[in-house]
Amino acid sequence: MSEKLYTVQDLGWDGRGVARNEEGRVVMIDGGLPGDTVKAKITKGNGHGPLFGRAVEIVNPSPQRVSHPCPHHFIECFNCPLGSWRYEAALEWKGSHLKETLRRIGHIVDPVITAPLSSPEKWHYRDRLEPHLFIRDNRWYLGYYLNGKYSYIRSCLLGIKTVRSALDRLIFSLNQAASKPAVAPFDFKWGDNQSVARILLRDNGHGEVAAMLMVESPGKVDLLTLRKALVDAGFIGWQIRHSPSVKARLFSSRIIEMSGNTIIYHQIADAEELVSDPTVFSQVNRSAAPLLIERVLSHLPEGGVLLDLYGGYGSFALEYAWRKQGQATVVESSALAVKAGQKFVEKQDLPVEYIAADLGNDHLPQLNFKRYHTVLLNPPRNGAHKDLLKALNDEGPEQIVYVSCHPATLARDIKMLISYQPNQYVPIDLFPQTPDIETVVSLRRS
Repeated sequence: MSEKLYTVQDLGWDGRGVARNEEGRVVMIDGGLPGDTVKAKITKGNGHGPLFGRAVEIVNPSPQRVSHPCPHHFIECFNCPLGSWRYEAALEWKGSHLKETLRRIGHIVDPVITAPLSSPEKWHYRDRLEPHLFIRDNRWYLGYYLNGKYSYIRSCLLGIKTVRSALDRLIFSLNQAASKPAVAPFDFKWGDNQSVARILLRDNGHGEVAAMLMVESPGKVDLLTLRKALVDAGFIGWQIRHSPSVKARLFSSRIIEMSGNTIIYHQIADAEELVSDPTVFSQVNRSAAPLLIERVLSHLPEGGVLLDLYGGYGSFALEYAWRKQGQATVVESSALAVKAGQKFVEKQDLPVEYIAADLGNDHLPQLNFKRYHTVLLNPPRNGAHKDLLKALNDEGPEQIVYVSCHPATLARDIKMLISYQPNQYVPIDLFPQTPDIETVVSLRRS
């Protein structure tokens, strides 16, 4: 399609600019920011719904536009769309977007939302990166998949220094390995037939980086070449894992081969460190994670009893027990996360117990909600299970504290919690330069 001029009016939930064409049809534009006039090329769309395109030229920039520091932006990678926007303007948009989402999806009129708390680190904050591994033109590449498109990267400014250095070393070692053609006969299905695997690079908490290579069809990928690249990249430890699917890679993959030390260390208050498997979840932004913990703890009573649902290894529950002399029960589906938490509380003699259960299925564990002063909900992006929300409406305690990384599912779940009244919403920018925002809200039984 031909290139046309568009005036960008807003941002969509995924960070794409929102404009309209001469017929009034919505056009979602990669690389466009509110206030921009851009020349864009339409790349996708049919007779119904929005059109999708990408900016090829910023004709008249927004007054809030700044120079994007990433060399990949505007050429092939739009994973950091807010990196071209003045940080204060981006924060303001995140607060406005949260309010509009609560109104539109949750039917919440005039929610009380504080100004978003900014991240201490605006770039270089992620303690892990997880690019795809590709074969293109018979050579190895690393990149990301976004909005139906792959981008090939040589660096990533979101990663902390140790992770960025590890990524540089891996790219170099893959280039060296590519001197031998990558001729593996594979039929990989994660996105398209050029994506071979995903590789997780994660700082271990001690300034070293471990790598996890996750493949779906290990017999159809040239593991010999990839193993050599992992060795040459100089990781403190690495694993090659077989995963049944991309969605299951972090909770049901199986180690095929490993070398070195892949333990991840987590600081809990001023206690000794908790140790975990590298697939166990923790917040990616260590500089801003304390803001989130402080905000959650501020809602919890001294010496109370907490039920921490979707709790992982118990990051909130452990801090609560250590710092506010509370008791807690953590419910989590990941066996490795539960194991890590149990070992820690046994060693530290903390009043925290664990229940290994999947809160996302149709057989919720029997929980006596009346035992607890507060239920803490910290579900994944797809939100809490509807049967759990129904049980909380019927039998839940006086208080729920909800921690969400996705405004749309937060709004949906708040709407379903009809027995509770939300108080103040506190957005925290755990994901600078992206459209994502973390939110903490306390609800009281009405």
